[in-house]
Amino acid sequence: MKIATKRQYIREFGEGTERARYLGRALVERARYQSPAGQITNIPVTDQRDIVAFIFLEVSAKFESFAYLAFQYDICKWYNITATRSEFVIGAAEGGTRRMFGWAVPERLANRGNNLLTKESFFGDLRNTIGEPLYQTLTVAHDLRNRVAHDPATAHSTIVEISQTLGIPQGELKGLSVGRLLRDYPKGGNFAESYFEIFLQAYEDFAGMYATY
Repeated sequence: MKIATKRQYIREFGEGTERARYLGRALVERARYQSPAGQITNIPVTDQRDIVAFIFLEVSAKFESFAYLAFQYDICKWYNITATRSEFVIGAAEGGTRRMFGWAVPERLANRGNNLLTKESFFGDLRNTIGEPLYQTLTVAHDLRNRVAHDPATAHSTIVEISQTLGIPQGELKGLSVGRLLRDYPKGGNFAESYFEIFLQAYEDFAGMYATY
């Protein structure tokens, strides 16, 4: 894999996060629709929350793909092998990476990097490379992504657990959805300071650190 390939991954991921940011802000700040009665009105807050959650699900999937490609690039670089062969170094000897998941989970990335790469690589000592605050923010982002993608009964963390990690008051947890958490919190700020934007920025910070490595 060539350096141009790495730069392409970073550029395309950046375009994806910018698109998500634009869509989120346009939805919350300017979006209107025609009601069944024919009136033009703002999209209801309840619908905004759902759509924000779906946008977040899409951009979090892009981050998972980016993290995998970035890790694969490092494997190719350090072992001096092709992208095809790297899949069998990262994954299983027979199936490669077909059944390997969790590329957006910092803990799994850190463990895989520790097992396969040196500390001179980006992923070889990931927790120290990106710093504890970003490591924890990305962990929460992945838990939220799972709450959108999976049934609540099968998600790794409940919305209450995630909310408590973020410091949302106990009295505001009843009926809390991922969309409401992403759109409405932290309280007191505008949408540009919401958790939706905070997690987008965390994804971009990760990509930015990787770009300079």
